[in-house]
This record gives sequence, C-alpha cells and structure tokens, in this order.
Amino acid sequence: MEPELPDLMKEIDFIHDSLMPDPKNYHTWAYLNWLYSTFSNLPDARGGDRFSDMSWKAELEWCERMLNSNYRFIRSKTPEIHSTGIVTGKIQALSSDDENEGEVIGRGDGRNNSAWSWRWYLMISRKGAKPDTETELE
Repeated sequence: MEPELPDLMKEIDFIHDSLMPDPKNYHTWAYLNWLYSTFSNLPDARGGDRFSDMSWKAELEWCERMLNSNYRFIRSKTPEIHSTGIVTGKIQALSSDDENEGEVIGRGDGRNNSAWSWRWYLMISRKGAKPDTETELE
C-alpha cells in the first residue's frame, strides 16, 4: 500500500468526519496517528514523507480548532459536488459568532486529551517538528 497525498487526504478527511460524533474516540485518534506516522516515515526508496508542509500545517490548524471550545463544526446546507460526482456536505469550522448555516455536527473541546496528545505529536514529537518552546509555554 503506497498511497499518494491526494488519497491520504481523502482518508484524513474521512477520519476527521468520523471524529465529529465522538471526538474522544481513542481508536480513531490512534488510526490518525498511525496513518501520519507510517506515511511520513517511509524510506526515500519508497517515496519518503508523503505529507507536504502545507498538509502538516492544515492538520495542526484542524487540531487547534478541535481544542478551541469556541468552534462549532457544521455540515453546510449547500452540498459540495466532488470531481468524482459524489455529493457530500461540506464541513466548515465556524466561530461561535458566525451564523449557523447548517447542521452542527461537532464542537471544539479544550478538555479532549486525545486532541492534546495529537497536538503534542504535531508540534513536538513528529519527525521534522521544530518545537518553539517560548510559544508552547505561552
């Protein structure tokens, strides 16, 4: 199994969606960790790190929203049509000040230990992470 970034991003979107009904589902968080760990640590002969810097940044932003109790994740009333022809609801993160234009499917939670653990991996322990001690202490 040697998926390229677009296939991995589809799987990551699926995982993110799967966490909305139960954001503390340890098995799903473990699978997310396995996916990133496995496909970012491939030897160069097998294609190396499958994730771009932009992918890592997007994952950290998503994780930060999962920890921000002011965020609601909604499924838009306007469906999105993918190039495959599949119609799905688009998930957006909105601050609590934004109007709700769809069904709320999840909320951020600053007490989600799984999300904090995932943030630790993204910021500190993953290969290539550049920890910023001052920012973390702040």
